[in-house]
Amino acid sequence: MKIFVQSAAFLVVLLGSGLSQAATTTASIPMGVDIPKSCSFSNVSAGIIVPEDGTKATGAFTLMCNTGSFSVQYTANSRANGSTYLTSANGTKLKTNMNVAPITGYTVPFNGFYQHGFIGFYGIPVYGFFEVGLQSPITATTEAGVYTDTLNMNVTY
Repeated sequence: MKIFVQSAAFLVVLLGSGLSQAATTTASIPMGVDIPKSCSFSNVSAGIIVPEDGTKATGAFTLMCNTGSFSVQYTANSRANGSTYLTSANGTKLKTNMNVAPITGYTVPFNGFYQHGFIGFYGIPVYGFFEVGLQSPITATTEAGVYTDTLNMNVTY
């Protein structure tokens, strides 16, 4: 019996000291991802051949943004005095008529500068297009040469 009591006492001391030394600790590691705002163009027309007869040629683009609001600013390199032109290498100008459609079904005359804001287009592709034609058809007296202009689209988001 004495051995049993000593063993029991030893067991109580052993267990008691183990319980008094046991402790817990915790830690946490925050996790997340930071996705920056971005916009990208795709399906941008490579080049537009403007018809000589004054009819309009069409170009197109697709714009996709991962932010709910952004704006697109359209400018033409040739803009001057509220008009746009195709210009030859020696500076001869042919006046153009242009329209910009920042979204399908919404066309506005373009005189070299236009800005359009978008709200609520988060993750929705914007299908835009533009039209360009000569104000007057080419005649036999029109100076020969290659006439060019560039439509620039700048997105702010």
